[in-house]
Amino acid sequence: MADGVVSQDILSTTMERYASKLIANLPKRSPALNYIAKNGRSTDGGFSGRVFRQPLEYGFNTNVQFYAGSEQFRVDRTEAFSHADFYMRQLVGTVIIEGIEEAMNDGKEAVINFTAAKIKNLERSLQMIVAESFHFDGTEHDGKGFSGIKQFVPDDPTTGSVGGLSAAEVDQRGRFWWRSQITKVDEIGAVHEAGMTVRPYTRSLNRLKINCTDGPDMPDMILSGSDHYVKILEEIQEKTMLTQRDKAGFGFNSICHGPMGDAAIILDQLQDADRTHMLNSEYIYQRKAKGRWMRNLDPTRPVNQDVSAKSIIGYGNLTIANRERQGVLLDT
Repeated sequence: MADGVVSQDILSTTMERYASKLIANLPKRSPALNYIAKNGRSTDGGFSGRVFRQPLEYGFNTNVQFYAGSEQFRVDRTEAFSHADFYMRQLVGTVIIEGIEEAMNDGKEAVINFTAAKIKNLERSLQMIVAESFHFDGTEHDGKGFSGIKQFVPDDPTTGSVGGLSAAEVDQRGRFWWRSQITKVDEIGAVHEAGMTVRPYTRSLNRLKINCTDGPDMPDMILSGSDHYVKILEEIQEKTMLTQRDKAGFGFNSICHGPMGDAAIILDQLQDADRTHMLNSEYIYQRKAKGRWMRNLDPTRPVNQDVSAKSIIGYGNLTIANRERQGVLLDT
């Protein structure tokens, strides 16, 4: 083979063999995306033209009524459904092998081992940027990044828009149905009754959970930054809690605390230290374009460069179907 072709062929073959493993490992750096993937909400469906169209059900069928005798039934047009549109976002990672690196790793076996190490580094780098993207607010990377939970569940849920829908949207009963919940610790405080003290973070979590709950539809994942996690841990560590990593937090440091039900309080070090997001993952989806999620591009050898390059691309975005069932806990 000609100079440079060896590394190019090995790079292409090794990355293509590794592609399926990379896809499976991609969400593992993020407790939230890991949970979403394990529960089947990482999907290649919902793409329509240029956007991922997320169906929404927000209102009531106004033709449901009590009636008497021969009273006519209502047959009004029901405005109970809508959709949110989330634009396709593009992610790319490229592995290169320079001619000098190939020379320093002389021999086919050495080049294969060197290439595998570079691809593992690519995997870790992709894991990190995708995990970080879960906490994006829509402005990162010049607005080219994935949508994230700070966009869906912002510090001020009364303004702005998500998926093309304004937070000022109301249903037939005048209810703001496209707004997330917010609780502030300093507004809740502690309570002291009959010799019992319920401390501020525990009390605030309880209040936020109530606001995010509708009957059996309740949060199943709580992501705390480092400061919040320590404060919550210190408040409840004398009470009953479970810290088994596999059961409580999908392999991450976490607490299972009785009042939170099945929702583990998970330490997410990519989360802002002074925030806790309480989420219902039933309504959060990682959307992927079919055939274009971690897809290998053809290997290239740039003109006038002693380099072999191989890229892998991912087209997708994070979408949300219900903001009401999501919330954020802030200090002030």
